[in-house]
Amino acid sequence: SVKTTINDDLDLGYLIHNNQSTAAAGVQHNEAKISLDPEALSYGVRFDYHQDLSKILKGLYLKVDLPVVYTENDPGLKVEATGDFAANIAAAAAAPVKTTIENIFKGDFEITAAAANANSQSKLTHAKIAGKQSDTGVADLDIALGYKFLNKEKYHAALAIAVTIPTGTEAKGVYMFEPIIGNGKHFGLGGDFCAGARVWGDMDQNIKLMLKAKYRYLFENSEKRTFGFKNEDWGQYALLHHFVGGQFVQNAKLIHAADITTLNTDVTPGSQFDGILGLAYNNGGFSFDLGYNMYFREAESAKIKDTIPAATYALVARNKNLNGATANV
Repeated sequence: SVKTTINDDLDLGYLIHNNQSTAAAGVQHNEAKISLDPEALSYGVRFDYHQDLSKILKGLYLKVDLPVVYTENDPGLKVEATGDFAANIAAAAAAPVKTTIENIFKGDFEITAAAANANSQSKLTHAKIAGKQSDTGVADLDIALGYKFLNKEKYHAALAIAVTIPTGTEAKGVYMFEPIIGNGKHFGLGGDFCAGARVWGDMDQNIKLMLKAKYRYLFENSEKRTFGFKNEDWGQYALLHHFVGGQFVQNAKLIHAADITTLNTDVTPGSQFDGILGLAYNNGGFSFDLGYNMYFREAESAKIKDTIPAATYALVARNKNLNGATANV
């Protein structure tokens, strides 16, 4: 599992617009402390198939790996919100401000009929933070055609050409930290190398030095990615409004930025290397392994495919009322 912590402050005036707050940005009673403590957990089983093809060519073989994986991601959202801002949203939700914020991130909060001097807003539909999300499935199918060019009693070595056929899942952008099975539907091409040598003992009891290395280049595939605002923490959750002809469109629902900025994106993961170097002690049917796992993955390349037409949405200031005779810009 992998665990880390991110903390930040969120100005509620950009997240909830039922009763506009006229206080200046940064005033304490309009802030909530949001904590993310994400944790990822994966486990599963792998089915391996090995076919000797020596009848075609001595040393030739076919190997198929089929992993079945369970993965679970928990964003670990924690909200601390107290103070008189709770009164500002009382008309929108009969719940404490902490619960209201959690419901916004879950996509369970909307304002359908705004009161006077207030704004209505839609449910969040993308980049939602809704507790633990899990999935189970067949991760990428790996097929290798190899040739064992050394095959002696005390040592062996083999090379293989391999392909990775995507059978897992890809990012849909509905949830933040969504569980992904496999490599995100990216086809891979590369090679494997394995070698071993008996450094002590005989056939019944021995110690072997083992090396296994796997390289794959993962090709481009389209994924849904959510983009925020530069230098704006939590900006993807701020509320936007339709903006036409230099004016906000009046009496229309506000929408969270993530629902607009979750876009089809061409993603190329590039090179990936996985290797194990270790010692194996074998005694009859018993084996004990001790080694080091080396892993490298190139920084991915991402290019947005979709476009957002210019001047169609604008960030709504925390104290703007759009449910009236005049729209404030």
